Amino acid sequence: MGAPEPGARTKSLDGLRGLAALAILVFHAGSAAGVTIWPLSWVALTGFFILSGYLVTTMMRSELARTGRIDAFGFLIRRTARLLPAMLVVVSAVAVLGRDPSAFATMSPFWNLVEAKGVVSPALTHLWTLALEWQFYLVAPLVIPILLRWPRGAAIGLPVALLVYVALRPQPHGLEGYYGTPWRVEGFVIGIALGLAGLGVRSSRGLEAIEPLGRISYGLYLWHYPLIFFIGPLFGLPLPVSIAAAFVAAAASWRYVEQPAIRWSRTVRKQPLIPVLVAVRTDGEAP
Repeated sequence: MGAPEPGARTKSLDGLRGLAALAILVFHAGSAAGVTIWPLSWVALTGFFILSGYLVTTMMRSELARTGRIDAFGFLIRRTARLLPAMLVVVSAVAVLGRDPSAFATMSPFWNLVEAKGVVSPALTHLWTLALEWQFYLVAPLVIPILLRWPRGAAIGLPVALLVYVALRPQPHGLEGYYGTPWRVEGFVIGIALGLAGLGVRSSRGLEAIEPLGRISYGLYLWHYPLIFFIGPLFGLPLPVSIAAAFVAAAASWRYVEQPAIRWSRTVRKQPLIPVLVAVRTDGEAP
């Protein structure tokens, strides 16, 4: 579950993110109470991945049209600053409280592949989705700028063809089918296709009303799981108190960790280190 770049946010999109984060919290809270609402989690996670694919594609389209190039190094710096500091705070809290330094392994960009093999961290199981986000961010600056230079029909055709393949392929059972990267790409691909098509997002008063929840959605996603399944039980907190603590922690994360990291990322010079790999240039305008 990633977060949109500063400047790319809209109130309606933030509202969607808030709804998705709330749906995942409800699903996990229900699981802790012995009630499983399976489709809720799948729909919310897929929605997060679609939003990530869409936002990254539209931001790169805008940058390409504005500057004639994609600064992949700057993109990776901003994404790292957006995701890593808040994640480090949560993982550090779990590592200290659980006296388990191995918790830091969950920050790996390939942690979902480890969980697919049956190795899980009970307090941080949910971080497998952020491993998928990291993988997407590593690939996006190399693939999306190329698609943006193609004719729109051909560019959209590639992700559509990939979606058809995804729909028709046999999916393995068990953890590999749940956590494995090849079985989770459809959300990102749908988002890329929507971004390549140039589709906008209509304003919605209902979604805009919950925009503040969307702004803290990343922190809420990070904190709710360890609070519900580890920190709350460790201190004997009732489930409602753990849930309330997740909202408080998310708000604090946004104000004291995420926002300062975003401001810092804006000051970093965006000079490509390896031009061939880091910057994708174009002689014309974006389609």
